Amino acid sequence: MYSIMRTKKHKATGGGLKAALQHLYRERDTPNADRSVSNLKWGDRDGEQTTENSMRKLHSTIASVVDKTGRKLRSDAVVAVEYVMTASPEYFDQFTDKDEHRKKVSEFANTARSWIEEQYPDGTIIAAQVHMDEATPHVSLFVTPTIKNKEGVVKFNARERIGGRQKLSEHQDSFAKATEHLGLKRGIKGSKATHEKVSRFYSKVIKSLADVENIYTEDAVKIQALANKRIGGKGEIAEFAMELSHDNLKLRHLLAENSPQRQIEAVSKAHTQEIKEIKESYNREIKRLRSDLTSSRERESILENQLKTAAKPYVTQIENLQIEISKGDKTIEKLNADIAVLERDFDINYAHLSAYTSLAWGEAYAESEDVLQFRGDATYQFMSSMIDQGLQKMDDFNSNMVKEFENYESLHNNVNIR
Repeated sequence: MYSIMRTKKHKATGGGLKAALQHLYRERDTPNADRSVSNLKWGDRDGEQTTENSMRKLHSTIASVVDKTGRKLRSDAVVAVEYVMTASPEYFDQFTDKDEHRKKVSEFANTARSWIEEQYPDGTIIAAQVHMDEATPHVSLFVTPTIKNKEGVVKFNARERIGGRQKLSEHQDSFAKATEHLGLKRGIKGSKATHEKVSRFYSKVIKSLADVENIYTEDAVKIQALANKRIGGKGEIAEFAMELSHDNLKLRHLLAENSPQRQIEAVSKAHTQEIKEIKESYNREIKRLRSDLTSSRERESILENQLKTAAKPYVTQIENLQIEISKGDKTIEKLNADIAVLERDFDINYAHLSAYTSLAWGEAYAESEDVLQFRGDATYQFMSSMIDQGLQKMDDFNSNMVKEFENYESLHNNVNIR
């Protein structure tokens, strides 16, 4: 009884990985799977069992590697390796007790997963299940081939494990050694049987060839018997001819059924169906991306309209402030004119006061110096009071204008009109 392991590389581009994950999680129709049987998983260890979650873990690992290396991932880089690990059907079939059978399957699955974790200590298992719903239980697992190089930098490097025939053979040796304690051994090196279906095909062909040989042997015996005796009549010859005709049809059917051309057509049909499914997957992805792009444009238009609506009240306030500033400018002009009139009146009154003071001084003999001083001080205080009132009005107005301008500046800085 043999341990069996096969691998498949998945690149960053193309729909092959997504299609394989959908097959793993039974998110697409799987004709050879028994829907009444549940597959096994490692509890919550791998998170949500969906293609979307597995792709999310893959993209997270890619982002981490790109961030640490500072180098963009090549479009043809292998980002995941798919492993199918199982044993000869008779290995699992020998455990007829249901509980014992399940125990042996779990033991094999845990051994296989531990081996993967040893092979890829810096890898990320993005998906893993034990398929129980097909002919033979098997572990289906996807891991990122992230391997630390000599400089201690983790990079995608599938070639390090399965690059070339020699390394792949050594990989098979390592897996076989890991499962030896289960009573399994490595398959024959260089064997052409690479998959269970191929082995079944060869068995079927051998059986068919044996059937052909038996038919030829039986016909030869009949011919020799007829040759060794005197032929009794035409009836016996006609009867034998009918038998040969029937055997000839049977031979043609057996040879046609198992001809290489027919097998090639069957494989070609399966591949055509797979290509069709990948193409449909691409088309669905393109349709989804187009829908997302349309939604993004619609959201952008809505946000632009919302921004314009939100900014409109502030635009109105700014326009009103500009009107108030214009009014303030006119008020300042008027105040400046009033000040000019006050200054002119002051000059005139001062001239009159000077003339009056000179005249009064000439007649000072009739009045005392105290009286003259009182009159001069009173006049000066009156003019000073008028000037102070005008200046106070200007200061109040300037203070109000400064506050209004500060409010305007604050609104202008916090609102993006466009």
